[in-house]
Amino acid sequence: MSSASAAPAAEPCIPGPVEGGGDTWVCLYDNADFTGQFWSAPGSVFWLAPQYDNRASAVINASKYDLWLYKDGFDRGDHVVLAPGERWVAPADWDNQLTSMFVNK
Repeated sequence: MSSASAAPAAEPCIPGPVEGGGDTWVCLYDNADFTGQFWSAPGSVFWLAPQYDNRASAVINASKYDLWLYKDGFDRGDHVVLAPGERWVAPADWDNQLTSMFVNK
């Protein structure tokens, strides 16, 4: 797991409470410098929407819980765990491979 200092993002990743997100908010970015297309959602998603599946290069865990990221759907296969507030840049073998995620409450 590697961390990086973030360049200013096009849209901020704001922790909950956010409508639909509460205390489990997660932000994904197309680019490794936390820029590019931005998507945020509650972290209880088991399978990413098709327009974001296998596209994320950087993730911010804006929740107050551990976030589990998976290469395979339904929380299976290789995984990475991010602590609350942690930013993560995908290494080469993870870049554009994220398919599902889960917030461990």
